[in-house]
Amino acid sequence: MSSLRTVMRLVRWECMRELRRGEIVVSMILFALVSIFILSFAIDPGTQTAVRAQPGILWTVLLLAGSIGVERAFGRAGEERVLEGLLLAPVGRVSIYYARVISTWLFVAVMNLVVIAAFLVLYNVRTDFATFLTILGGAWAAGIGFCAVGVTLAAMTRTVQGGEILHRLLLLPLLIPVFKGVVSLTTQALRGQEIGPREIAIILAFDLVYLAAGQLLFDEIVADFEG
Repeated sequence: MSSLRTVMRLVRWECMRELRRGEIVVSMILFALVSIFILSFAIDPGTQTAVRAQPGILWTVLLLAGSIGVERAFGRAGEERVLEGLLLAPVGRVSIYYARVISTWLFVAVMNLVVIAAFLVLYNVRTDFATFLTILGGAWAAGIGFCAVGVTLAAMTRTVQGGEILHRLLLLPLLIPVFKGVVSLTTQALRGQEIGPREIAIILAFDLVYLAAGQLLFDEIVADFEG
């Protein structure tokens, strides 16, 4: 119970810090909206090609925008020393890891809400509120694994020269299974089809794998970092 309280306090601290600065969420949203706007000129939203490509376009933008948030989870070397400060606090490493995953997930979830709504409007996608909630729910579920692996890689690459690029090079290939699952779920939702259990199972399974692997690896990464 004390560990849970510690995690929640760390999450609240990070959320308050982000509310004051607005750096991560605003950056993700602006990047995503600009990308969608530009792509709407490259692919006419009214064509059949655009209709078929809508799920892929949406999730490519969401993953690239989300990578901005997870890559900044611990800051970069030479900037604000977030990780060092957390390691000096009297809290466990597991608490630090899960607090970062949760707070980053909250930022990504806000971005997903805004961007998915804007995407449906800009691409003139005729859908009901239930379909919107289905797509958003898929985004929030996939975001757990996304943030888990992203936060782990952020801790691993934060002191590496060119770590921002390396982070994305490592992150995006690891997300292919989740990407395929959530694109398939979005396609079914936009077509009015029943959501298959396979897509949901894929997303949840990789969420659990990435969370467990991230927890184990984070402990080793931090031990290396401290040494």
